[in-house]
Amino acid sequence: FRNVLPSITDAHVAKLSDVVGTVEVLDKQSPRWTVAASGQELHEGDSVRTNNGSRALIQFFDLSAATLYPASQLTLGPMRTNHFNRPVVSVPRSDISVVESSGRVLFGVAHLNPLAQASFNVTAGLNRASLTEGSYNVKVNSDQTFEVVATRGKATVQGPKGPAVPVQGGERT
Repeated sequence: FRNVLPSITDAHVAKLSDVVGTVEVLDKQSPRWTVAASGQELHEGDSVRTNNGSRALIQFFDLSAATLYPASQLTLGPMRTNHFNRPVVSVPRSDISVVESSGRVLFGVAHLNPLAQASFNVTAGLNRASLTEGSYNVKVNSDQTFEVVATRGKATVQGPKGPAVPVQGGERT
């Protein structure tokens, strides 16, 4: 959707709505990490990292959220809706993608419009999780494998080898 028709999609920003301890942001336009502040806007390509003993809460445009636990790093990918929030084909659509490089992140995925198609994807190394409305803990291990715990909702997890695996509320990979 975002690759095929980029001219009819709108990019959105996310916001650091809460920062506890030392949290840093790497703007996609900058080679240097800077200290983050609550209320700071985040754009596609920006990265956020938390130091030991620190946390950050990212609020996405669709009211989904990501809580970065200590020693975690997340890079924001595309955060888009179809232009003017009108249907591209027949239904409104939103797309949020992130890359989790390290640590543990709690994702709360919102799906406010039951008629819309929503896509929320988390990648780590060669692994990918597609999340539906719900709550998920995603932990990236040192070998870039990851563990997904679905507290509520349903995820589809795909590794570099093998078939996609569904993970439902109360299950883990």
